[in-house]
Amino acid sequence: MNNPLKAYGNRAMALDENGKVMEKVAATLTGSKVEEQLTQANAVTGTLTFAEPIHFIGIYNRDTANDGVFNVNGINLTIPAGEFGDFHMGGTASNQVSVTGSTSYIVTRYV
Repeated sequence: MNNPLKAYGNRAMALDENGKVMEKVAATLTGSKVEEQLTQANAVTGTLTFAEPIHFIGIYNRDTANDGVFNVNGINLTIPAGEFGDFHMGGTASNQVSVTGSTSYIVTRYV
């Protein structure tokens, strides 16, 4: 029996459930590369300003006593004290995050 992968040389290929060569698909992973990270020290009157609009965000509420409300793209995200969350954001894209409640946090913009 002929090996269907032989014609493809050293390139990595996969076979489907019928033993046929599957097409190579180029994938781009989004929302996993840290682009910027700001903390409460960067806030001006409770607002963080990033260099670009936010599409993917990670929020770590480091405050151990207070829940935080993080307004991202016009959407309020409540992060309990000591908790973390990653989000693919909708809403109206903005480069600002308004924070109330929490006194200690790390906000990360991903691309």
